[in-house]
Amino acid sequence: MSQPMTLDTQTQPARTPRFIRKRYPLLSLSLPVTFKLEGDNFRLETAEISHEEVRVNCPAAQIPRLVPRTAHHRPDEKILHQVFLELDGKETLALQLQVAFCRRYSQKEFKVGFRFCDIPESDQRKLQRRLEKALSNQAKPASMLN
Repeated sequence: MSQPMTLDTQTQPARTPRFIRKRYPLLSLSLPVTFKLEGDNFRLETAEISHEEVRVNCPAAQIPRLVPRTAHHRPDEKILHQVFLELDGKETLALQLQVAFCRRYSQKEFKVGFRFCDIPESDQRKLQRRLEKALSNQAKPASMLN
C-alpha cells in the first residue's frame, strides 16, 4: 500500500546568503599609518582601507611588534593599538585599532587587519571625505583574493 501524499504547509526558513556584502567596500589605497608602541613608533603603509577597517602588509620579522606570538593561536585575545593615520599631508587622525586577523601573505610578509574602535564622528567624516576623493580619482577596489 502506498503512503498518502501530504502537502507541506509550513514555510521554509529564508536561506542565508553565502557571501555577505560589506556595507563599505575596501579600497586599495596607500596611506601612512604610525603605530605608537612601547618605547618607539612603528610606521607602515595601508594596503586596503574602508570606513570600518584598515589592512596593512607587515614584514614577517616585525610581526611580533603588532601581534604577539600568543595571539596567533588565541582568537579571543583582544589586541589594541594607538595609531596615527595620515589622510593627506595636512590631516592626521589619532585612532585606536583592534587587531581583527593576522595571516601569512608570503614567506616574508603578513597581512594584518584592524577594525576601528570608537572613531569620533568628526574623524569619521574626514575619513569618508578621503575615501570619496580616492573613489573619484578611480581608486580600485581591493582584491577579493587577498
